[in-house]
Amino acid sequence: MVICNFHEGGTEFKVTGIKQTTKKGVYDLIVQVPDYASEKKSKFTFIKKDSSDEIQWTYESGHQKIINSFIRVEPSVSVFVNRLLLAGEYIDGKGRKFLFTESGKAMWPGKNFGYEIILDYVGSPASCDFLMEVDERGRYSNPAVLYRFLWEGNKLLIYQVDNSGHSTICKQKPDYTLRRIK
Repeated sequence: MVICNFHEGGTEFKVTGIKQTTKKGVYDLIVQVPDYASEKKSKFTFIKKDSSDEIQWTYESGHQKIINSFIRVEPSVSVFVNRLLLAGEYIDGKGRKFLFTESGKAMWPGKNFGYEIILDYVGSPASCDFLMEVDERGRYSNPAVLYRFLWEGNKLLIYQVDNSGHSTICKQKPDYTLRRIK
């Protein structure tokens, strides 16, 4: 099953077969597409790049050619994103240490908690990335405890978020300004 858009409820394409083309690493996919989809008459192509774990999924939607590139991430998307954006050891202006582990544990002065970076969110202010406190089973409280995080140059800015009402409000001034040390 190939799904190119989880959030907005994109079309699900069921791959029922694959056929090698005359080009190395290029395959035509035999795809079952729902009748309602604009991609019904499209040709689907899968390209495996020799030197990487990247693949391309090419098809037509209406009169537009769509190319989606995918890369392999290990061990999961959430761990990969956390490793890229947040995992590491930091220090604030007062010399206090802050740690974000690859497994989603945060150790701050006077506070330890599990966290998860929110990968798909709606209604958030533009340019906001969030992490959410979670318990040992990955569950969050209601309302969720959220922190906005933002990289500004080599500084990681962290803001406590007011999530108690019907909207998410990010403070203007960061609660923590951190610098990576590891």
